[in-house]
Amino acid sequence: MTTFQLFERANVMPPDVLGVWQTAPAFGGAFAASDARADIPQWRIDADASPQAMTNAFWALQTSLDATDAALRMAQTRLRAFVRVQQTLPTSYQAAAFATAPPPEAALNRMLLTAPSSVAFGWTDQIGEWQSAIDEFRAFVQQIQRHALNYALVDTRVADARVGITRVTWGGDFESALTGQANVVHQAALRAALLSRQQLLKQFATVARGAGELAGLALIAANPALALPAALRFLKLLFDEIRKQNG
Repeated sequence: MTTFQLFERANVMPPDVLGVWQTAPAFGGAFAASDARADIPQWRIDADASPQAMTNAFWALQTSLDATDAALRMAQTRLRAFVRVQQTLPTSYQAAAFATAPPPEAALNRMLLTAPSSVAFGWTDQIGEWQSAIDEFRAFVQQIQRHALNYALVDTRVADARVGITRVTWGGDFESALTGQANVVHQAALRAALLSRQQLLKQFATVARGAGELAGLALIAANPALALPAALRFLKLLFDEIRKQNG
């Protein structure tokens, strides 16, 4: 069985919406101890010895990455629609209007209705669901920073035997150690990891754009920075919704 694992210090959002990548706490086993820092995310692919099983696994990952890309576009579309409804309804009608909405929209509306109306309230003054969302956003920013500062570290194994390790630097250099006979497998793993990393970074861009849409709403006009954790919470719930639909 082929598995895809992402080892990192902490994880808020997965690289792919369908969960092909399994996440786990960072470990130091890919390069020498002096190089393996816990802040460097490590992408590890344990491939099946069967070529057909391996091909099927990489195909499943690509399908999930395509679904992730579609989910990010869907998030933007649904957030725009949410904002349009918010802008046309009086506040007194909004709770009822979203009572039967899908979970991401219903949760977002509930959060906005409980947002503090005074600029005197900062991020450290929030309680309940807002504090949880703020903590989640801070952890997400740290997750993205680790992936942005450390381009990629990819470890490939076939039938429990390591066949290739590559660290991609920001200068575009590939520092690799390969066994030769499985070079094609490692190249496929490297491509999969880089595409997955790209999808993770695109999630942050989607959250930023979504926050821009939400920031103009009257319910959080006094605290527009709250749009960032709100947009992330919406995306996280949307991912949950898609996974359930595909479960």
